[in-house]
Amino acid sequence: MSGETQDHMISKNLYESEKQARLDAEKLLEAKNQEIQDMNNRLMAEAEAVRSALADTEAVRLRETVALKERLILSEALKALTGKSGADEAMQALLDVLKRDIGGRDCFFVQAEGDHTIVSVCADRTHHGHALPLPAALIDRPRRIAKLPSLIEGFSWPGDVEEPASTMIVPLELRDEKPGAIVLGCKLADRYSSGDFRTLEQVAKLAAQALLALRAARRNELLLALIEGKPLEHSEAVLDAPLEAVHNAFSRLTEMQGQVVGILDDLLGSPLHAIDNAIDKALARMGALTDTDRVYVFRLRPEGDFIDNTHEWCASGIEPARDILQNIPADMIDHWRAAFDAGDDILIPDVVAMPDDAPEKELLTEQGIRSLLAVPMVEHGIFRGFVGFDAVRALRTFLPGEVYLIRSIAKVIVSVLARRDAEEKLVRAHAETVSQRTRLEAVLSAMPDLIVELDREGRFVSWHSGAIVIPADTFAAFVNRKLEQRLEPELARSLRSKLEELDAGARMVSHTFEIQGDVPLVGWWQMTASAIGDQGYLLALRDISEDRQKAAEIERLSEIARRTTNLVVLTDAQRRIEWVNTAFERTTGYKLQDVVGRNPGTFLQSENTDQATVAKIRAALNKGEPVQVELLNKSRSGREYWLSIDIQPLHDESGAVERYLAVEVDITHQREQAESLRRAAAEAAAARANLEKAVEALRDAFVLYDADDRLVICNSRFRQIYALSAPAIVAGASFESIMRYGLEVGQFPDAIGHEAEWLADRLAQHSEPNREFEQLLPDGTWLRVFEKAMPDGGRVELRVDITELKLSEQRALADRAAAMEASLDGIAITDADGIFTYTNRAHFEMFGYATEADFVGQHWSKLYRPDEVEWLQANAMPAIERDGGWSGEILGLAKDGSPVDQDVSLTVNEDGGLLCITRDISARRFERAERERLLNELQLAQRREMIGQMAAGLAHDFNNLLAIISGGASLIIEATEDESPTAIGASRILAASDQAAGLVKRLLTLGARQSERVNLDLRRPVQEAAELVRSSLRAPARLSLTVPPDPVDALADPTDVLQLLLNLAINARDALGGAPGTIAIRLAPVERGSNPVSMTVGRIDPARRYACLTVEDDGPGMPPDVAERILTPYFSTKGDMGTGLGLAVVSSVIEDNGGAMRLTTKPGEGTRFEVYWPVDAVVTAKTSSASVKDATGRLDGQMILVVDDQPEVLDVITAYLEAAGAEVAATTDPFDILDALREEPDTWDLLVTDFDMPSMNGAQLAETAKEVAPGLPIVLVTALAGEAGRSGALFDGVLPKPIDRHSLVLQCELALMSAIGQQE
Repeated sequence: MSGETQDHMISKNLYESEKQARLDAEKLLEAKNQEIQDMNNRLMAEAEAVRSALADTEAVRLRETVALKERLILSEALKALTGKSGADEAMQALLDVLKRDIGGRDCFFVQAEGDHTIVSVCADRTHHGHALPLPAALIDRPRRIAKLPSLIEGFSWPGDVEEPASTMIVPLELRDEKPGAIVLGCKLADRYSSGDFRTLEQVAKLAAQALLALRAARRNELLLALIEGKPLEHSEAVLDAPLEAVHNAFSRLTEMQGQVVGILDDLLGSPLHAIDNAIDKALARMGALTDTDRVYVFRLRPEGDFIDNTHEWCASGIEPARDILQNIPADMIDHWRAAFDAGDDILIPDVVAMPDDAPEKELLTEQGIRSLLAVPMVEHGIFRGFVGFDAVRALRTFLPGEVYLIRSIAKVIVSVLARRDAEEKLVRAHAETVSQRTRLEAVLSAMPDLIVELDREGRFVSWHSGAIVIPADTFAAFVNRKLEQRLEPELARSLRSKLEELDAGARMVSHTFEIQGDVPLVGWWQMTASAIGDQGYLLALRDISEDRQKAAEIERLSEIARRTTNLVVLTDAQRRIEWVNTAFERTTGYKLQDVVGRNPGTFLQSENTDQATVAKIRAALNKGEPVQVELLNKSRSGREYWLSIDIQPLHDESGAVERYLAVEVDITHQREQAESLRRAAAEAAAARANLEKAVEALRDAFVLYDADDRLVICNSRFRQIYALSAPAIVAGASFESIMRYGLEVGQFPDAIGHEAEWLADRLAQHSEPNREFEQLLPDGTWLRVFEKAMPDGGRVELRVDITELKLSEQRALADRAAAMEASLDGIAITDADGIFTYTNRAHFEMFGYATEADFVGQHWSKLYRPDEVEWLQANAMPAIERDGGWSGEILGLAKDGSPVDQDVSLTVNEDGGLLCITRDISARRFERAERERLLNELQLAQRREMIGQMAAGLAHDFNNLLAIISGGASLIIEATEDESPTAIGASRILAASDQAAGLVKRLLTLGARQSERVNLDLRRPVQEAAELVRSSLRAPARLSLTVPPDPVDALADPTDVLQLLLNLAINARDALGGAPGTIAIRLAPVERGSNPVSMTVGRIDPARRYACLTVEDDGPGMPPDVAERILTPYFSTKGDMGTGLGLAVVSSVIEDNGGAMRLTTKPGEGTRFEVYWPVDAVVTAKTSSASVKDATGRLDGQMILVVDDQPEVLDVITAYLEAAGAEVAATTDPFDILDALREEPDTWDLLVTDFDMPSMNGAQLAETAKEVAPGLPIVLVTALAGEAGRSGALFDGVLPKPIDRHSLVLQCELALMSAIGQQE
């Protein structure tokens, strides 16, 4: 075979090989094209499904919004305000309705607090009591504010959120309350319309009326609870706080009264030797009762020159001061002495607030005292010391009633201390007093007398029967009954006349009378009576029937002595016991045989027996005189008991004392009962006085009847209401007599002409246990009457003036009609025949009519074309009959014949007519069409971007392959002789590579869209994107949008911004996965120089200005391994539901516009994307200042670093550079380049880098290399040359793959020459 034939065969084989390679490449391109087409079809189908879902969601949302916000808000507000137990509950329900139906970030009821305002009630319960940066002056009138900044420094909006962009403030006037207002705030600008504002004003009027009514009802509840003594559930309500505070204060004072009575009893009942211990216990109880930290007693010495801390109690953790507060000079309290001498108290609520020149401030501050109360102890007008209360841990205030009770304790303390100081004197005085009282009670007990107490009206109150035993049922029959009700008429008149003599001034009267009949008190009685002040009368009744039967009585008394329950003792003249009765044995525990011959005093007296009384007995008996005393004795078992002893000497015929007879009555129970009765009488008197004051303080009419239906008490307001009947409204008057008098004087006009029937009905109603009704008086006053039976048979009644409430109801109805007339929706009402009976202005103007008269009396079919009427009859009317209502969209007919595109809601009224609410939706349809157009454009841009992403990835891989092929062919050509078969084959390969590179360039144009950047306000596309995302959200997911108030101007393509935000927001929505969460979109300008350095995508150019677009969600976040791959094309966390190109598109858009993005995420903490969008022109890549004509085509001696992640491409570039004479250090890892630069930054002359590398891209490498070696020139060799434009001025030269040796060497030489020129 010749050489020519061989060459021909080699050429043919090369040709066939190149042809097959080209065919394989075309098949690969065709397969990729088909894959791209399939992907495009799938994306278009998914986009269409998303668009359809968005459209359906938007329609549902609009219908729900219209139904909830525009049609039912007033009725919902009325529902929220009715049926509530208190004003705060009603206000809370109202705010919930306003936040839900009008909308906003939150809804408050605020009240003025000084120069600022506080949240009293809030839709968000956690914000109650929060101080707002809202001046009190801004809530004095209705306001609608576009942007409400923080106007008071130091205060913030609840939750530390930004100030609202839209705010409505409407005052809410409540009597006896601080100025208040309803405040609605929203983050969105222009959120509230004028219709929302008018609606809120109407709601505020209704709320004011309803809250006043609720407060009136609450006040009546409190008053009834106060009167009946019933417990009332404690309330923390803000609006009811004044009433609750009064009730709580009264309850606190009532509790303290009961405790103080016990303390006083303990002090008064304490033995003299235990007075100090009793005082210490009293101070401890008062400390706990008043919630103070230290309670103490200071006493002034008799000389008056020093005072001492004699008693002290300290709470746990409080240091005692008693030991150091001794021998205190009395002049240290001179500044208090004048007040103490006058009997006044010293009350210091806040020590810190005292003037600095106050003499006691320094001393009190040193002791840590914050509040102080000092009550003087005064005896007979002379200052003896004071009782003090210190509050150390917290400030403490004292009610006047509390101070009064403390003052009573101070009086008792000084009294018992004075008694102890003068013990012997008091003992003698006490002995004399006891002796006198004993004689009196002995006389009463020993004598067969009956002591009876009557009140001022002659009612039986109590009696002391003495030796007379009165059955319990007899006492029950007399108690609370008048003389005339229980005695014979003649006897009752006689006794009444005697009482009248006492009223006339007589000190004592007497009367003898006989009681006949079958009653326990039958017989002859002698009465002695005297008045006991204002409390009534005291009657001493002695049965004198025994004087008539003396002999028989003596015998009967002998038997009584044996059988009586009283103790009887018979002694001889030497006072030795001869005989005792059974009662003595039972009480003392000693039998007769145990005591015969013994003196009673030797075994019956105890250590507590009053020796003065014993001495009195001994002295009387020594004189042979009778004696009556009360004495404390002790039984055999050690039990102490009190006796009323009456000792009578028995004389013989000569008159000498022969024996002594002692009759002893056990009065232990009577003494205890008498003391209890005394305390009870005092408490009853005080309670009645308090009741009278409380009743008189009522604004409403109050009246109380007893069990006999007689008036007990009423206030002046009751007499004012029934002014004509006032003469008959007196204590003791019966209800029937008051009613009869009122009928006589015309008090009840509705009874005229049928007085008897009216009175019978009224008395029957009055007997009902509980009754509530309304009553209209002749002067037009409306009353609500409450009548309630009490457990004791009496009745309590309240008359509440509800005239204003009645007027408010009328005004509320008028306001409701005005609200319908002011509604922006058309409202019309028809009768059962479909004839219009009412239309508001919005309704008839919607159809082009001038007045309501054009509608009233006309059939509704007048407003529709015949075909629409027929459709409504066939479809809407059956639905109305079946479901009670129908809603939908339909075309109406205006007066001029033009169509009216409307949304109609029809509801059946109770009378069979229809309520029609309609709205013109022409503008809504236009807005919907515009939104659909915007969605279509966006979807087209997304499809193009996705196709471009796939084409770019394919082109990158192809260019790398072509770079290897063309580089190898070039090296073959250079290594072989010209026109050699190898050189010719290599040239053909090189030519084919150039053609393939052209195909790749055309491939990059697939789906490419040229960005049309214009000057625009970034807020507009951001708001459009937020609306599109919001329409696709479903509860419980929420979206918030924050944009600055001022324009953010930038050079950008609006579709790019929209595409970027939608991809990020939809990813955030999908991350929530249907769980509750919030997606936040924010736009904010960034100050120059404040941009962060570390970026996930792109880089920040310090010389440029940026705006920050943030998309953030509070979903599950991403683990680090997912976050690292999330921007990789075709990587998706959604499985088959995702394409994996959304965030790749975002990265492409950002880099195309020279921006940057930072990703922040962590599992469980949500995800945040921060996009830094440049707002000025793009900085173009640097151009070499060196001239091509100066190039030599050699790189001799140059130290060059080369990096490319494709080893084959790296080998080609290295061979090119080394062939030009350069010293090359090549690597596939960018971090090796950085390590070499850090070790020897001045050794290297040039860096040649690829762009798209796994661990670090070329821009990031160039940026870091510039930090290490600022003057190092860098040349970019990339399969996608467009990357250079995204990286600004980082590179000194850019070469697209595939490359040829000449271009590479030339570009590197020019970069080196330019760097040398810049250094010179």
